Amino acid sequence: MAQMIHGFIILFALFLLVVALTMSPAFAEQPDQGEGEGLTLELIHRYSIHSPLYSPNLTTAEKIKQLIKISDRRSLEIGLSLANKSRMMGVRPVVAHNNWVYMVKLGIGTPPTFTNLDFDTGSSFMWTQCAPCRRQFVQTPPLYHPIQSSTYRALPCDHFFCTGLPCIGNLCHYDLSYIDGTNTKGYLVADRFTFASNLGNRSEVVNNVVFGCSKESSPDMYPHGTAVSGIIGMGTDARSFLMQLGDRAKGRFSYCLVPLEHTGHSYLRFGTDIEHIRHAQTTPLLSHHNSDHYFLDLEDLSVNGRLLHLPSDTFKINPDGTGGCLIDTGAWINLMVKNAFNALVHSLEEHFQRHNLRKVKDPHQTNLRLCYKKPRGFSSYPAIGFHLRGSVLRPKPKNFFYVNEAEGRFCLSIKEAQRTIIGTFLQQNHRMVFDIRKRRLTFAEENCARD
Repeated sequence: MAQMIHGFIILFALFLLVVALTMSPAFAEQPDQGEGEGLTLELIHRYSIHSPLYSPNLTTAEKIKQLIKISDRRSLEIGLSLANKSRMMGVRPVVAHNNWVYMVKLGIGTPPTFTNLDFDTGSSFMWTQCAPCRRQFVQTPPLYHPIQSSTYRALPCDHFFCTGLPCIGNLCHYDLSYIDGTNTKGYLVADRFTFASNLGNRSEVVNNVVFGCSKESSPDMYPHGTAVSGIIGMGTDARSFLMQLGDRAKGRFSYCLVPLEHTGHSYLRFGTDIEHIRHAQTTPLLSHHNSDHYFLDLEDLSVNGRLLHLPSDTFKINPDGTGGCLIDTGAWINLMVKNAFNALVHSLEEHFQRHNLRKVKDPHQTNLRLCYKKPRGFSSYPAIGFHLRGSVLRPKPKNFFYVNEAEGRFCLSIKEAQRTIIGTFLQQNHRMVFDIRKRRLTFAEENCARD
């Protein structure tokens, strides 16, 4: 009898332990991956016909000039954030907010308030402006009202996502200061995210997504208003959207970017929604201090199959934030460190001299260094190879030469910078698969309009 009572006491104690765990905030507010396996979202380029910023009066040259400016600023701000290795209030150093190239449309809450968030592979912290705001920048999408959502809840300070953040009134607060002097601050909340599915008229949901609810933002953060209300990050920190998807993403995301002039859609895929790639190559993903950016081990370059034999330390990451090679969605043009850029330009000049092409200046003041007059019917562009560890990325010439047929001119769309960045222009029509768990990038050429 005594043994039976003792056994009952043990079982009852275990029952109470399970109940306590399931009722605790740290357990109950784990991100819920929603229904189904995998996830597919639409990526919208800021100048595509599907973007709120689309203007039929904006010329291709004007778009290119603006995208080059965005890329230049992106490179500068990445360098400053990498040089600042320390964490601030538990959040990794952030780059500027207005240098977005792609955005994601989603609904927040129940019923959903639809907005657009800047898609950034170089950050993990997610946030959006929330009503009521004490200070705010002008945004074209409607403001998210937390109290109007039946699935909203604020995170208490004992939630593991609040580690390192100040606790005020049992809410974990954040204050993000950007390099241009603007800032946004608020507190962490959890709510449902709703996405339009590419499978008919269905919607896909992810429950209990944790993100920043900004109550104060610098009014001059976007001086002329913006189509986005915040940022959705794909970094490796636990707070990123990728990591919150858990087993639904399995640590993997993929995108295939259609060319700017194409009217088709680009898609962002997670987990089992990523199809098997034929003729794929793989290279390691590297990390650098506290950075959320994805670095690659670039070893050399080639022109028409001939290696440039660059010094082995050409693309090394320096402690001051310079150097290195990263792949990024926040830069459009491709950027390259000085020594490699000069060697590449020299080899390309030799190629075009053999075809008797005449150098010209770019009249649109984009600061592209290598431009030529394009003879009618000319198509003898050289092949440029990016020799990564274990693989070679060989984009087609249209991925690194900006050709202006109307003006009969083309320019190399690579600029000198303090670090090498493989931007979205070079990534167009390539399937890129990031596997965080295995720390590798898999890629292959693909017609992204058929994705």
